[in-house]
Amino acid sequence: MGNDRILIIQLETIATKKRRNRRDYMTAKLNEYNQKRNFARTLEPEGITEVAQEGLRYVVQHHLAHRDHYDFRLEWDGALLSWAVPKGPSYDTRDKRLAVRVEEHPLEYRNFEGTIPKGEYGGGVVMLWDEGY
Repeated sequence: MGNDRILIIQLETIATKKRRNRRDYMTAKLNEYNQKRNFARTLEPEGITEVAQEGLRYVVQHHLAHRDHYDFRLEWDGALLSWAVPKGPSYDTRDKRLAVRVEEHPLEYRNFEGTIPKGEYGGGVVMLWDEGY
C-alpha cells in the first residue's frame, strides 16, 4: 500500500507540473500582442487565451492602417495565428500573395471591428471582411 501511495503522489505532481507548464505556455503565447498595445487607449481585446467552444475558425479583417492591408487569422491552440497580407485577397487562384506572420492574437479579436487610435500599434480602422469554420 505504501508504494501505491508514493506512485499516486508522483503522478499528481507530474499532472500539476503539466497544468502549470500549459498555463504558462498559453499566457506566454500572447505576451508580444499585449506588450505592443496600450489597453487604456484602444478598444482591442486584451490578450487572454481561451479554450475553443466550437470548431476551429478563421477570420479576414481589412485593416486601414499606415498601409492598407488584410489580416488573415486562423484559430489554433487557444489563440489566432495571424498573417498580414499586404496586397489583399485575389479572386484569381493563380495569383500568389505574400503573407507576413505577425504576433498571435486572442480568440476574441475575431469579433473586433473599430478604430485603433492614431499613434498606437496598428492605428487605423479594422473591418471584418470574412469569417467561417
